Amino acid sequence: MPPKLREVVEPNQLKDELLRCGVSAKRLDDVASGLIFSIARNPERFQREEKSGWSRIMVNPFVPDIPSIRIWFTFDEEKIYIERVDLLSEYL
Repeated sequence: MPPKLREVVEPNQLKDELLRCGVSAKRLDDVASGLIFSIARNPERFQREEKSGWSRIMVNPFVPDIPSIRIWFTFDEEKIYIERVDLLSEYL
């Protein structure tokens, strides 16, 4: 049986944050859809930060359209909640 797909709360917020981090408009839908599918399908498999309890997924860069990004999220049995999106170059 395939895993249950959870709903991502406020996917437009995710798109706004990806644009802010520098994902090109032409790749935005592809990146957002891929992330949503990956996270919603099996959020338990992503590393969870012990202190905050937030899980994270990393987006590998693909120059020039996609920078290196980290997306923090939480989840329950029904939904995924995007907590924060970080442009990793801001931390270097």
